[in-house]
Amino acid sequence: VLLIGLVWMGGHYAGARAVVPIYTPPAGLRPGEAGVVIDGRVHAEDIIAAVVDLAARGYVTLERAPDETDVVVTIRRPWITDPDVRPWEAVLLSNVFTSPGYSTIRLSALRNPHDSVSIREALSADLVERGFFSSAPIAVRRVGRGAAVIVASVWMQLAWNGGAGVSTLLAIVATGMTLWMLASVIAARGLTADGRRARQSLRGFREFLLRVDRDRLEKLRAGTVDENLAWAIALGVTEGWLAPTPAR
Repeated sequence: VLLIGLVWMGGHYAGARAVVPIYTPPAGLRPGEAGVVIDGRVHAEDIIAAVVDLAARGYVTLERAPDETDVVVTIRRPWITDPDVRPWEAVLLSNVFTSPGYSTIRLSALRNPHDSVSIREALSADLVERGFFSSAPIAVRRVGRGAAVIVASVWMQLAWNGGAGVSTLLAIVATGMTLWMLASVIAARGLTADGRRARQSLRGFREFLLRVDRDRLEKLRAGTVDENLAWAIALGVTEGWLAPTPAR
């Protein structure tokens, strides 16, 4: 518990600078990547943000489903040889859209972690390759949690064989939970110097997005996706952007 506290405090004080609103996202990042940099996790919203960003860049189209409770995503133009498509985006597009006769998908289907595991791993690895994380957050979390399970399991077996009391068993459970949580903390704090600067910039950009100009959004032509909507999704500030008029 003390170790978790020290790691958390180190990260807290490292990022405790005042947040100043900035009006453009950090150079070199895309919305799906920003969601990972801001908290060290690959959420379903990061994948959704990546799809919305691809729509804003003209690779896919977004249309209301007939039942009006979902959005249909459709390939709009070729992307396989496009140099502007990053490797993890290619994994996203290839996993979702390249099955024979299958060029559309509902946006809600991308929220399933089981179906998007390869996308999440590719995104995590790409951020390491480009110098934002020292180690892939998904890999760090997976190794740490595996270690927690192994340590707790071995200790539990030894304690059981030795006839240990209830206090020892409780200590085993507490240690396993602590190691499990520590893996998440370390994964989230594993940024490089470039990653820390990007995270600070993203906090400033999130402050700007919180002050969304509703009048400007209302004037968007039907079928238009605002270029900042994907960023709002990735940074968790969608309330002002999606209500009452979502990406059209």
